[in-house]
Formats: sequence, structure tokens, C-alpha cells
Amino acid sequence: MSALSNCSTTVWASNATTIVGSPTGIAGFNSTLLNGPLGIAVGTNDSIFVMDYSASYYRMQLFYPGSQSGITIINATGGTGLNQISSFAALNIDVSGNIYILDRLNYCVTKWAPGASTGILVAGGNGQGSSLNQLDSPYDFFVEPNTSYIWIVDYNNCRVVKWMNSSTGVLVAGAGCAYRNLQHISHRAIPLVRRELDKQLTTMILAEALSEVIFVTPTCILNLINYLIGNSSDPFTVALISFFRNLTGIFYYIHFVSPFYIYFCASKRFRQQLIYVLFKVHYNRWRHQRVVDVANIDI
Repeated sequence: MSALSNCSTTVWASNATTIVGSPTGIAGFNSTLLNGPLGIAVGTNDSIFVMDYSASYYRMQLFYPGSQSGITIINATGGTGLNQISSFAALNIDVSGNIYILDRLNYCVTKWAPGASTGILVAGGNGQGSSLNQLDSPYDFFVEPNTSYIWIVDYNNCRVVKWMNSSTGVLVAGAGCAYRNLQHISHRAIPLVRRELDKQLTTMILAEALSEVIFVTPTCILNLINYLIGNSSDPFTVALISFFRNLTGIFYYIHFVSPFYIYFCASKRFRQQLIYVLFKVHYNRWRHQRVVDVANIDI
């Protein structure tokens, strides 16, 4: 349902009225122009507070009713100090004229008294995190007029917290980002699993290369010796060479089955899969078949 059909007497202005800044969209960083306005709040007597930004500089411009010339009441650079702003998110004005600034990347709210050159920490300020005394990318907030309690939308923690003092907040909505935390844990677990599998694979490759050297090298050495001495007529030499040929032949054929034992010893995953196939699949299938055969025996 549109607004017009909901309230048939609604009259919409066809053109806006510029009350601060340039009517033609000219940017500037002086008393009559704005460069990058980020937030606005209306104070007592319809005074307008505008947060303006330009090249790592933040300034709060105060415009009195009927005046298009602003007064700079906060002048801050980008940074992490209480007299600085890292990433402005929102602002609020209380009945006493105190200005509250929500700093998204400093994870805090600072309170600027009229005429102050630095802010006072009133919420957050304990780094990025999910504890109740921390914030993580807060996006908006509200200051209660009578109590000055601060309600903060804590975006990355998927919650709303209420700060009644500067030490810690109280959870009032949301229970944390369960899906996002689970996804984060799974994303952290996947590299650990891959790292473990890579270690097992590296161990298997090195062990198999070592087994090739151990089992194949004696055969190569014996063939080289046999080539160098030629056909010997000495019975003892012939018997000795025959003995070592049989022995190295055993080693040579063992190396064909060595990968199985290497994989079994080096890889936990291979052992689990082998046990599963032998016992969970084939043994249970064989046992089930025996039960069926016994049941079919005529008594």
C-alpha cells in the first residue's frame, strides 16, 4: 500500500530546500560548504550538527537556524586517539549539547562535551571482540534522553547491547552470530585438516622413496658386482652370488607391496578407511549373508 493511498491528504514537496551546503552540489571544506557529509543530528532550537570528512580529517559543523555558515566545533584527524576518529558511523546529541560519536573501526563511542577538544570514552574501547565489554563493527546507536544509556547495534556480533556505564554492556537483543561463528570455525578447521593430510602425504612419499632405495639398491649392487667379476668358475663364489641373488630378489619383490604397509603405518585416514571397508562393509555383509543362509535351511 502506497503512502498516498494510506493517507489521501498527503502532500509531497516537489523540490527540496537546501539548508546547509551548496544548492548545486559543489564540494568544499570551508564554513559554507561540505566536502563529504557522513551524519546529521538536530539539536535544541533546530540547530543542525553535520559530521563532514575530507582526506583523513573529520570536522563537526554546527549550523544555527537560518544560517548557512557553519561553525567548526570538533576538528579531528583520523586515528585511534580519543581526540581522533577512525571510521565515523553515527552521531547523537543529548539535551545538554554533548555530542556522541560512534567510531566503527575504533569499536567505541566517545562523548564530546561542548567546547572540548577531545572525547571521553563512554562505550567500548577494549578492542575488537565479542565480549560484552567489546564491540565489532558497530553501525548505529541511540542515546536515551533522560538516562544517557547507550544502545548500540553491534553488527558483526549480531546483537544489540545497552551500555549503562563505560565498563561493559548488557545484551538486550540477539544471541551472537551462531551461523557466522560456526562458519568461521569450519573455515579455520579446514586448513588444519588439510595441513594434517599434507603431513601424512609427505610422510608417505618420503617413506616410499626410502623403501625404494632400501629394497632396490641391493639388487643393483649385486648386478654390478656380477658384471665386474664375470662368470666365475669358483664354486664358493658362484654359491655366494646365488645366495645373494635370491636374497636381493626377495627384497626386490617385497618393495612392490611395501606401499600398502607404508600407507597403513603413516596415514591415519588410510587405516580408518581400510578398517571401514573390511569390517563395516564386507564383514557385516558376510555376516548378514550367513544369517540369511541359516534362516533358509530347512529343518
